[in-house]
Amino acid sequence: MRRFVIGTAGHVDHGKTTLVRALTGVDTDRLAEEKRRGMTLELGFAPWPVAADLEATIIDVPGHRRLVHTMIAGASGIQLVLMVVAANEGVMPQTREHARVCEELGITQAVVVLTKSDLVDRETMEMAEAEARELLAERFDIDVVPCSAAREMGLDVVRSVVASRLRQLAPDKGDRHVRLWVDRVLHVRGAGTVVAGTLVSGSIARGAGLVLHGRGELRRVIARELHVHGRAVDHVESPTRLAVNLAIASSEVHRGDLVSSDADLRTTRSFDAEFRGTSLRQGGSFAFHVGTTRVAARVTRAELLGDGEQLVRLVIDEPRPISGGDRYVLRGSAMASKGGSLAGGGTVLDARPHPRSRGESRRRMACALREANPKAILACLLAEVAPRVLDLATLGGRLAIFPPAIARATDAGVADGSLVACGAGVIPRTILAELADEVRASVAAHARHAPLDRGLPLATLRQKLAERAGPDAAEAAIRAACAQRSVHDCEAVAIAGDVAVPARRSGQLDPALARTLERAQAELGDAGVHGISVTRVAEVTRAPPDRVRAVLASLERQGAAVRTGDLWFASAVVANLRARLVEHLARAVNMTVLEFKTLGGLPRKQAVLLLEHFDQVGITRRDGEVRVLLRVG
Repeated sequence: MRRFVIGTAGHVDHGKTTLVRALTGVDTDRLAEEKRRGMTLELGFAPWPVAADLEATIIDVPGHRRLVHTMIAGASGIQLVLMVVAANEGVMPQTREHARVCEELGITQAVVVLTKSDLVDRETMEMAEAEARELLAERFDIDVVPCSAAREMGLDVVRSVVASRLRQLAPDKGDRHVRLWVDRVLHVRGAGTVVAGTLVSGSIARGAGLVLHGRGELRRVIARELHVHGRAVDHVESPTRLAVNLAIASSEVHRGDLVSSDADLRTTRSFDAEFRGTSLRQGGSFAFHVGTTRVAARVTRAELLGDGEQLVRLVIDEPRPISGGDRYVLRGSAMASKGGSLAGGGTVLDARPHPRSRGESRRRMACALREANPKAILACLLAEVAPRVLDLATLGGRLAIFPPAIARATDAGVADGSLVACGAGVIPRTILAELADEVRASVAAHARHAPLDRGLPLATLRQKLAERAGPDAAEAAIRAACAQRSVHDCEAVAIAGDVAVPARRSGQLDPALARTLERAQAELGDAGVHGISVTRVAEVTRAPPDRVRAVLASLERQGAAVRTGDLWFASAVVANLRARLVEHLARAVNMTVLEFKTLGGLPRKQAVLLLEHFDQVGITRRDGEVRVLLRVG
């Protein structure tokens, strides 16, 4: 059994509801006001067993010009339209507007039902058929069937033609996300909240976890019960009309919300779309319709794409769960004409444009999406985020292309070497090479400016790269910088603990720097317990203070010197004083500064600084005016 969703369309009083009742036995005018006025005001639904292997839902829509927004909500997701034209009146204004709506929503299959054919002669019938074909033949693949629902004439032909059309429709792709736009919200005693709508893609099992995308935050919900035309089912596949019992308050669900299985889909207020219809200008305001949603929108950008189409950026008043590929229509009161107030419509190309998507880059992305060119789309995505890694998981319904197509293009890029897998995404090999060159240049520059330093701290290098390229690209660039590109590569980087250094570091120091280092070592040895300062070394070497500090820091890192305060001491001197201090405190309870000064033959300043050093390294602890021993060893 294959299931389908079809819908009626056409001018008010042309017999849509009467036709549905004749075909299905169901009166879709369920409201008292509809029966009193004899006019459809809300969407109606009726199951229709078209054939032994075909079951359809007919969505009956209102035909009045003031209810076109309701018609649009009902037409979203239908696969075939029954375009109802009364033979005694022919094509009328809402016939034209409904036809345009169906066209913009991507509906291509239509069966024109010429109702009330028993009321006209052959010539009038042929005129009505000619009008219908003139209006619809270039927009749809159509059949024209005359009938009289009131007298049950021609109904078998309608059924046969519809069955033939439905059998030609391709089956739904079962690997797509669940998408059900809510058009009815009910509170059922004993069951709670029930939402109904057209399941346009995906499949749902009873008990499945879903997400509700509305005007506020995403809500996780459970499909407690599933019903198709009043029958409880355990599993349902699109396309079909479906009622879902959700564990949520009915006040938290509205017409226009989306029930989906895509937890990564996000709401948006600004998006790029292709548009067909009356030429739009920047600043225009319209009613935007997608699925069962209607919201105010304005045009912020508009440019020609060719073939009479425009690339427009639309901004809507409230965030909605719009996806790339969604079909939409725009209506505005200023557009009123014989075709109604429909301005036009088209397809959402990019539901969440990147901030860099401006000017030519925006146009390139739009053209690639219109052509459904995965390789070109991937190139645009990579350019948007460069030099950062592109994570496909973040796209979440953004683009008008089936996600596996982009994934295949990505896999092909990794296979041919143009892309490199990096973290959870990919990065162009050329971009990674540029980042690696940046790493090599930074490390080399640090080695030139601080030749006595251990190297460029990895934490500093990572932070600098991550600020521009993200942590994943930073790590990959550092690894790439460590690889030798050839046997003659002298610029590769090596990691030495927590620093990065040139892999082939020159052992030759600048002569002036070497002389300063040699003289500082000599001064350190000569100074003994007096220590040396930057000023003293600068005086004897005539070197700039910055160079002297670098030299002394290098001696400290090498273990040849110990710094405390503004003085440096030879490590051997400090070790000797430490041993004598520990020996004394092993016999005595404590030691004063004066006692340490006398013990080591130290000036008072040096005695204070060295005791503070021993406190810092955990040899002693200050207790008032004396030191006590913390440990031995």
